[in-house]
Parts: sequence; C-alpha cells; structure tokens
Amino acid sequence: LSTIPTVGPGALKHREDTKLYGTDKEKNLFVPQDGFYRGVAEECVDAGIGINMFFFPSQYIDVATIGVLPGLTGGEVLFHPRFDPVRDGVKLLSEVRRTVLRETAYNVTMRLRCSNGLRVADHFGNFFQHNATDLELGTMDADKCIAALVKHDGKLDEKHEAYFQCAVLYTTAEGERRVRCHNIAVPVTSLLGNVFRYADMDSTVAFYSKEVVSLAHAKPLKEVRHYLTDKCVKILLAYRRNCASSTSPGQLILPESFKLFPLYALALNKTKCIKGGNVTSDVLAFYMRFFRAQGVSAVMS
Repeated sequence: LSTIPTVGPGALKHREDTKLYGTDKEKNLFVPQDGFYRGVAEECVDAGIGINMFFFPSQYIDVATIGVLPGLTGGEVLFHPRFDPVRDGVKLLSEVRRTVLRETAYNVTMRLRCSNGLRVADHFGNFFQHNATDLELGTMDADKCIAALVKHDGKLDEKHEAYFQCAVLYTTAEGERRVRCHNIAVPVTSLLGNVFRYADMDSTVAFYSKEVVSLAHAKPLKEVRHYLTDKCVKILLAYRRNCASSTSPGQLILPESFKLFPLYALALNKTKCIKGGNVTSDVLAFYMRFFRAQGVSAVMS
C-alpha cells in the first residue's frame, strides 16, 4: 500500500494534525478511525488467515487504522516511508524472503495456564481475544512474541514449585492439526533478594516495551514515559529498602541483574514508539505495532 484508501469499503479520511502532538488528544491519532478493518481482521482470524502489510507512503497513510489488519491476525507491519529502491531494496528483499520462508502456523489458539495462587491478569502483543483466557491468531510465526502479566493473589508455598503451561493449538503449513505445549516449573521464594538475583533483565525490558505501547492508546505519551520511569524507580527503590538497607544512604546501590535497567528505560523512552515530539503519527503507530510483535532478542537489539 502506498497511499491512503479513500474510495469504496474502508475508505479513510486524512486526520493527521500536528497541532495535536504533545496534547491529551494525541492518543486519538493511534486509535482506528473506522471499525471496517477490525471487522475484516476478525473474519480473517476465524478463517485462519494472517495479513502482512507492506507500507510505502510518501505522505500520511493512517497506519493506526490499517495496521489493525496485521495487528489482530498475527501478521506484521513493514514500513518503508519514501521508498527508494537503491537505499531500501536490499532490506525489502530480505523482509519478503523472511516473510515467505519462516516457520508459520495457521488457525492458532493459544492459552496460558498457571498453578493455584497465580492468575494471568493481562496479555500484550498482536492477537485477537474472544474471551479472557484464549488468544486467537490467523497465523503465528517464528518472529512473534506475546507477553503475559501474571499476578499472585493467593499464598504460594515455598516447598513447592509454581508451574506454567503455554498450550498452542494450530495447523501446520502441510495441513496437520497439532497441539504444542511448553511447561515450566519455577521455585518459589519469600526473599526479595532471591527475586532480584535470578531476575531476567531482557525479559523485563521486553515486557515493559509491550505494556507501555498498550498504555499509549489510553494515556498521553508524556504520562506513558513517566509511568516507565516510575516503574524503574520503584523496582530499584524496593531493592534498596529491602536488600541493601544497611549501606550508606548516599551510596548508589543497584542489583547486579538490574543495574542496566535505568539505561534501558531511558532508551525505551527515546524510541520512536513513545518519544513523541515531531515524530509523525504514522511512524509512532508503526513502531507501536513493531514493539508489540517483536521477541526479546529483537527488542533488546
């Protein structure tokens, strides 16, 4: 797609307004302006179809609205503003090759289960959700990642491990219907020091990248950036208070696993998905979709 669709079903209006940048109404630019594309996307999910969209705009094209198609079906948005074959040709060729050749599953239903005392509170990523537990996707491929927020509202026993299972029902490219299960058992601890000692920095950053993008549809970008900074401060303050309270108050104490968290939080605040300023709404909308889809290693790089 190289221009905004203005005729027939799904016709869109030009709604880019630089006056909204940095205001409370800026978030409206990231919300789809028409329900048509959501309806088409839901039908595609039911039929086991995933859509990849290649954008080649020279001006506003409304990625936020049209991006719902790949966003709900498990597809991908690929963005080449002011496309130049000499400059962008190699990248485009590699994207097309990867899109066609990577391992892909169809008609996908996914569910995450966990042991008593834990519950899955939310999911972040590109998918369609009919109910609170099942995620549905037209396609799921090797480059996609979904984050889940797990809360514990019951008492966990340190003598027993906590269990998680991710089950995916899907059809292969050859037409076989399969179930894939990933099971993991993790130890339970009441010592916060152990939580920090074995924490995974990369997974944490990838999780927050998906969460802040979801928040950007409901809150101004300034508040989203503040939320991320606040999370970083609270996590490090909890370590300071509970794990290193005996050291001098003027000394900066950071947990080994999270000592780079302030750097990553700052880097995330400066990415094009939430930094705001003079970044166009199309570019912001593309990077929001991009971060929602990407796996841990891609987000970290």
